Amino acid sequence: MSKVVFLTDHKCGSAIMYQLKEQYKLRTNLDIEFQNFYMWNVNKWLPNNKYVVIIREPREIIISGYLYHKTTSIKKEGWINGGNYYGGWERFFSNEDKEWYKEYLVKANIKEDYQEVLKRLPEQEGIEYEMDNIADLTLRGRDMIIKDWKDKDNVLFIQFDDMVWDMISVVKNISNFLLIATTINTLIIEEMYNYSLVKKSYGDKVDWSHVTNKDCEKDRYLNYWNIKLEKKLLKKKYCYLS
Repeated sequence: MSKVVFLTDHKCGSAIMYQLKEQYKLRTNLDIEFQNFYMWNVNKWLPNNKYVVIIREPREIIISGYLYHKTTSIKKEGWINGGNYYGGWERFFSNEDKEWYKEYLVKANIKEDYQEVLKRLPEQEGIEYEMDNIADLTLRGRDMIIKDWKDKDNVLFIQFDDMVWDMISVVKNISNFLLIATTINTLIIEEMYNYSLVKKSYGDKVDWSHVTNKDCEKDRYLNYWNIKLEKKLLKKKYCYLS
């Protein structure tokens, strides 16, 4: 095994996944790295690596993106008032990739004030706008990973909700997948409680400015969802793990 790659994307749990990667890197001798861009990585699968991929329910990605992009600062998201959402990540594309993913690279170059559009639109239309733009980039990349990697033995998919509400089981599954002694699980779990969204008495290292579901409500998207949004979502034909 050459390396372990923890892979995720925007609004899919990248912050908590990065911290989990740090704990495994600190407590094992494995060559571990974190990558945060699906489309760049989709063709970079290698048989000798192991991949831990965190994904999230599409509706939650859309709602989380809508709420976050509506209120975040340009300091946190430099593209939000107009700019390249990928922020230079396209430099990792080969010329062939750039042609293959041209549609998404064009969409990532935000020409309007994205945040101002979300603020101006009524909630329903704002969510639809998010679904058609930044959330769509995340979900298309997520789908590429699911379609191409779901049957590969060296890939472990983790659901974001499991990471939030059942972290103990997630850590056990990852350690088993990476063939790591279970004795380190307790140490990792204890440290990860500092980043827990549900155990707020522990989660003193959480960047709450990045969290939109501050009450940690399961299926939070239902507070915003309706039949029209569901019909629009179904037309997108996003993937789900079976």
